[in-house]
Amino acid sequence: MVLCFRPLRPRCDPQFNLVCDDSWKVDLFQSCVNVGFFLGSLGIGYIADRFGRKVCLLATTLISAILGVLTAVAPDYTSLLLFRLGQGLVSKGSWTAGYTLITEFVGLGYRRTVAILYQVAFTVGLVLLSGLAYAVPHWRWLQLAVSLPTFLLLLCYWFVPESPRWLLSQKRNTQAVKIMDHIAQKNGKLPPPDLKMLSLEEDVTEKLSPSFAGLFRTPHLRKHTFILMYLW
Repeated sequence: MVLCFRPLRPRCDPQFNLVCDDSWKVDLFQSCVNVGFFLGSLGIGYIADRFGRKVCLLATTLISAILGVLTAVAPDYTSLLLFRLGQGLVSKGSWTAGYTLITEFVGLGYRRTVAILYQVAFTVGLVLLSGLAYAVPHWRWLQLAVSLPTFLLLLCYWFVPESPRWLLSQKRNTQAVKIMDHIAQKNGKLPPPDLKMLSLEEDVTEKLSPSFAGLFRTPHLRKHTFILMYLW
């Protein structure tokens, strides 16, 4: 009996054929995402401070979903890199805006728990992704499978309010009081007695304007800014 063996070849899209001498393009593809993460982290925070956490979250989510679909139908490698770079730019911003939004809804005693639960969703998603990749082996269909459901997150527009802390920083006290009063009712608690006084205050003080220099304004902020820069 004669056994015939065929050489093993990596499974890849024959349209791009990213193997052998072109295998470095696979690493470049992932590097574009990381570059997008870095640049997005620098700029999206300003947008969230300037226009609001909710607006930033919804806008970056929409753009990320659209770019995810475009990545799945990319006709060439250059387009693939550009779409992936753009997705990296906004996806990190979407994560940051969501993280800031949920932690500003709760008090100091609950922020750590809320932040951990927010990160758990990322870990669970990675675990589920391996099973989904087994069921949908072709990368284009897999990309669509993880991109199309992202559009459902736009429903948050009707269910998730703006951050009351951000509204207060922008001197939009009436809106902030309305949201906090609604949260207190849902929690079955009475709103703080001084809450209604906020809505009576005139918008006479200057609004807080975000800037990169604000990260170094106080010694406490400087310390945490340098720590986070070193860790990243």
